[in-house]
Amino acid sequence: MGWNAFIAAHGEQFQRIEKATHFKEAKARGKMGILIGEQNSAHFRTVEDVNRFYDLGQRVSQLTYCGNRIGGGSSDQRDCGLSKYGVQIVERMNAVGMAVDLSHCGDLTTMNAIEASRKPVLVTHSNCRALVPGIARCKTDEAITHMAATGGVMVLPWYAPLSEGRDESR
Repeated sequence: MGWNAFIAAHGEQFQRIEKATHFKEAKARGKMGILIGEQNSAHFRTVEDVNRFYDLGQRVSQLTYCGNRIGGGSSDQRDCGLSKYGVQIVERMNAVGMAVDLSHCGDLTTMNAIEASRKPVLVTHSNCRALVPGIARCKTDEAITHMAATGGVMVLPWYAPLSEGRDESR
């Protein structure tokens, strides 16, 4: 992974974040922590790939950007939900300790992934559809409530298209 080479080349400034205690360590050392994540999980060609990428330092993965073998994306015409393969990916991510990110998942895939995950899920960059109607990437009240009930976390970015109702991120 390119990030590992970058961090190694600039070790005096950066630290790879692999577990929660690394955040405090990086701060105490005056370094910036880098948490390695992917904006799409299409690189998981097999369930075992979750382990391979975890071993390379990846700690969070967004299940979809647009539809893939795992599930439907928010920009897809039709969201078929989390596939059987997607359930296996979520289970493996849970087992190794990789966070499940639902930011670009379609509505059905989002709900299915919350149900499939034994651990709290993340929505690292989205907004509330009730506040920004018409943007499919924004999450429904039902999804937000369900995610929160399982201990999940949602980050509301200050990104004009997601705040003003014009999604230019696709």
